[in-house]
Amino acid sequence: MVQRNIKNPNFQNVSNLIKIDFSLKREVLYVVTGALIGAITMTLPRTIYEFLTGLPYYTSWIIFGHVIGVYSSDAAIAGFIIHLITAASIGIVVGIFLYKTNILNISKPINGLIYGIFAGTIIFVVWAIPINEFILIPENIKTTADINPTFTQQEVSQNIQSNKSNIFLNSLFLNLLFGITVGLVSSFLSIKFGARYKCKICNVSFSRIDIIRKHLQLVHRREPILQKKIAILGGGFAGVEVLTKLQKEFQNDIRVDITLISKDNYFLFTPMLHEVSSGMIEPRHVASPLRAFCKRARFIESEIKSIDLENRKIDFANQVLEARFAGTQNNITKKYEHNKTSRLLTYNMPLNSSNRFNENIRNDYNDNNRSNINTNNNHYIKSIDYDYLVLALGSNTNFFGNKNLENASFTMKSLYDAFSIRSHIIDTLEQICCYLKKKKL
Repeated sequence: MVQRNIKNPNFQNVSNLIKIDFSLKREVLYVVTGALIGAITMTLPRTIYEFLTGLPYYTSWIIFGHVIGVYSSDAAIAGFIIHLITAASIGIVVGIFLYKTNILNISKPINGLIYGIFAGTIIFVVWAIPINEFILIPENIKTTADINPTFTQQEVSQNIQSNKSNIFLNSLFLNLLFGITVGLVSSFLSIKFGARYKCKICNVSFSRIDIIRKHLQLVHRREPILQKKIAILGGGFAGVEVLTKLQKEFQNDIRVDITLISKDNYFLFTPMLHEVSSGMIEPRHVASPLRAFCKRARFIESEIKSIDLENRKIDFANQVLEARFAGTQNNITKKYEHNKTSRLLTYNMPLNSSNRFNENIRNDYNDNNRSNINTNNNHYIKSIDYDYLVLALGSNTNFFGNKNLENASFTMKSLYDAFSIRSHIIDTLEQICCYLKKKKL
């Protein structure tokens, strides 16, 4: 597919703009799940037919049980279990083949159906025909003769040989039913919970390949569509909950753009901070990366500087870049005196200095004119426009103007607070131990 009206003329191939975020583990898991469901589905027609006609519908399971050497009363149960294990094994092979070859993208149901028909046909040719010919049919003759003593093995064999074409047609139908079930179930699970297709331009993920292609066509062309911009300020409980709801609601709506801004790049589970202070759990147990929540949304790690409600604009700055600009401001400007005249000379910064960081900011946040760099004096400040604003910035500890209480107490709002309390407790205990040792001496 050739992409037209893309901003960059080098963007001729849409596949180069899409990053597939999908793991082998999830691919195999979904296909195995589909295979287990398909194993049950493919037995339903025969079971229902045999049950309605009064035939012993458990004969197939007994045959499977006899194949693995179980001749007791549990042969039917063993046969059903080996049937599921076989289906799961086929699912693992099919899943690995699908992931490694990448011949079809099953995030589209039609592709899942095509892949299911293809897989069912291959399984019938490679697996079902030899298994039926050399294992199941001979065992079927023995088992049928044992269940119905009125028939000899020779009579049963002649009957099966005369109906062999019907047996293989029936097997083909059942394997195609199995494959189609695997393909459709895998496609559904992949769309619902599986593959993410990330746009390399704006780092936004979609669950369906057709949606991200539509996103590239309409959002990243020379005249992009007008999107509704939602800005969420704060990455705590409220911000993440709103983000989750919005992403679920507008997952396939490319007209909506969602941005999460937080001063920290992690979500902190504050109710367990006291356990970090006591050393019962590690800090990583209460901190989760915010980018893991931002699938359909952008994430910006910055501190909010100001909010212009009238013009619907937010100014923010990254703390690291702010500190770097503040630290290099005195180095890039020097004063020289020449011929009794004071002149101010500004040296060009090297490539790996602040200009490089400034350029990176422009590239990261200037998609479709969404943000603008404030070039007045604070080079590190950026702005973003919004249509809808969600304020979820949390709260600060309030001492109500009591400076003595503020100076003599610890707060419990961040990981730094938890570390401070833990360090203070350890330091106090160490001092007590030293004091007791000196007192004994």
